[in-house]
Amino acid sequence: MLIFVGGLTLGTWLVWLLIANGATLLAETIVDAELVPAKPQLACSLQHLDWRAEAFGFTAIHFLGLAFAAGAVGCSAAYLPGFH
Repeated sequence: MLIFVGGLTLGTWLVWLLIANGATLLAETIVDAELVPAKPQLACSLQHLDWRAEAFGFTAIHFLGLAFAAGAVGCSAAYLPGFH
């Protein structure tokens, strides 16, 4: 039961964190992928990073955590009454 609750809590927290930071991630992607190449003079005043690495690096921990949480819930659900 503890693994089930832990998996649900971890999954819920990770989804909330990804949604809460989604606007920042989208803004960084737009600036890095679209704005800086279109206006090269912004490269001097903005920190220009590879948007793909930033996007995947930021979201990878969330999706790996969600996969772990789903695995924990799936494995422990078989031992809970009512989930057979």
